[in-house]
Amino acid sequence: MSGEGKPLQLVLHMGPHKTATSYLQYNFHHSRAELLQKGWLYPVTGERVRTAHHDISDQRKNILDDGNRMALELRAIGEDARARGLNVLLSSEGFEHWRPRPLNRLKELVGLDEFHVVYAIRDPLDLLYAKWAQRTKTGNTESLPEYHAKHFADPLESSALNPMLQLTPTLKHTGARVTLLLYDEIVKQKFDIFSVFLERALGVTGIVPATQDARNQRFPIELTEFMRALAPLANPVADKTKIQFGSAIDHLLTEGFKQQVVDVIRSKAPESRRVLEVQRAGSGLISIEKLILREAGHLLFPQPPQAGRLFEKEQASWVHYDAEALRQNPDVRKLMDQALRRVGSGSTWL
Repeated sequence: MSGEGKPLQLVLHMGPHKTATSYLQYNFHHSRAELLQKGWLYPVTGERVRTAHHDISDQRKNILDDGNRMALELRAIGEDARARGLNVLLSSEGFEHWRPRPLNRLKELVGLDEFHVVYAIRDPLDLLYAKWAQRTKTGNTESLPEYHAKHFADPLESSALNPMLQLTPTLKHTGARVTLLLYDEIVKQKFDIFSVFLERALGVTGIVPATQDARNQRFPIELTEFMRALAPLANPVADKTKIQFGSAIDHLLTEGFKQQVVDVIRSKAPESRRVLEVQRAGSGLISIEKLILREAGHLLFPQPPQAGRLFEKEQASWVHYDAEALRQNPDVRKLMDQALRRVGSGSTWL
């Protein structure tokens, strides 16, 4: 428990997506009892994903209303924490979209003494591709070149490429202490990010992470693109079921069938394969690196291994497939027709 008279903290983990957030949230939830013994409350609240606080992060407008259910619940969490001398930890990737007004409101509602934000910085050359693939799993049909063009049209104004769009207002207008975890360096040095988070953000050691692999499954690119090409044919599955299309693919198609999809696309549909080359130099990413280092470099852990540079990779080659070419390929279309019997709009399996 926190010592008497010691300031109590609200720590807000903002993510973002694709920086081991599911792994962290699973372990926060799994370690609730141990965290409680060390003075930290990780509240169980909401109905959607009880290992994280997505139901809170969805409420950034509603909590401005004093009578809102979530506003009342946040006050109750803070009152309970203060009564027991506990700090509070909240975690959701959705918090990365919050601006100073709702952040300050959250701080006010919980009502503890100090506000601390934790955010992971990941190389945009990897992050953008991972975010596009994750969006595809939710049923989005935007191609990788389209997604790339949208964000690289003005990298400094892209929330996917430039974390300072979120962090600069947070630093300037909330009074929060900020910890930035350099995701790529943590992975490179083979640190456990859960242990790093606890020590750097909470001042807690000695909690062993669960052995369960709680990361979001990453599909092979062939399965991702099969799913993207299939989505328009399966409509309106997502609207009718309120589930992610990727979840339908993952749970309703057998492992053998999914592997067959990968093998057939690789061997029978080479005409559909594309490669998008992305260079760091000349893309606008160097300017973002310099901005991060100038405004927040002192907050990074671990520190970058090379002075004046944040990331080591100079270019990326992103493999993707043309969706229409996949639909026109007879071998792939045969598999699509089979899949639609399970995940199409007329499927009884859903």
